[in-house]
Amino acid sequence: LYTRTTDVYPAIKERADFANANKGDLFVSIHVNAGPPVKHSKFAGYRKETYYTGKGKSRKKRTRTVPRYTTYFTPNPSRGTETYIWAADRTAAKGDYVSERLSEVVDEGAEYTPDLNDPTFKAQSLLWTKKYFTKSLLLANLVEEEFVKEGRESRGVKQRNEKGIWVLQATAMPSILVETGFISHKPDEEYLNSKKGQEAIAENVLNAIKRYRAATEGK
Repeated sequence: LYTRTTDVYPAIKERADFANANKGDLFVSIHVNAGPPVKHSKFAGYRKETYYTGKGKSRKKRTRTVPRYTTYFTPNPSRGTETYIWAADRTAAKGDYVSERLSEVVDEGAEYTPDLNDPTFKAQSLLWTKKYFTKSLLLANLVEEEFVKEGRESRGVKQRNEKGIWVLQATAMPSILVETGFISHKPDEEYLNSKKGQEAIAENVLNAIKRYRAATEGK
C-alpha cells in the first residue's frame, strides 16, 4: 500500500495513521536528503575602526586597525545513502502505538476490552516493541548492504535522537526511513534524477525487503 501515488503531500500524522489503520506489517519511507551550503570566512586585509573611550568631557575618539573577513559559501560535500530507525529515546512513544494496535488485536477475538495499564499487557507490549526494533534494525542494515553492492556510498544506519522521526515512532510495526542520496551533491542529484538510478534504488530496496522477509518469516 502507498501513502500517496500522486504529487500530493499528506501530513506526517496521516501517513502513520494510514499505515496503522491498514495494519501494515512493515513501514518503509523513501526520502531524498539535502545538506545546507557550507559557510567559509576568508581574511581580506585590515580596516580602520572608530571607537570612543571615556564619558562626558573625557570622551575621546580613537581609531584602531582590525582584521577584515569576507564570507562565502560552497556546496555541501555530503553524499551517499543512510537509513534511519526510530531513536532510543522514542521507544516509549513507539510502545504507545504498539499497545493500541495490540489492544485492537486482542479485542477482535475477545468479549472484553483489554486494560492498557495491566502489567501483563504492558509487558507483552514492551516485548513487541523490542521485536519491532530488532526487525527495523535488520531491514535498515539490509537496505544499506544492497546500496553498497550497487556501488553507492553508505553513511550507515542511524537514529535521530534530538528530534525523532514521527512516521517511525508512530507506526505500530517495524519501520525505516531511507535517505536515497543528497540532491545538494551534484553527482548524487544526477543519479537520483536518472532512470537508471531510480530503477537501481527501487531494486535495492526491494531486494532488501525480500531478504528481510526470508530472514523473519515465522518469527
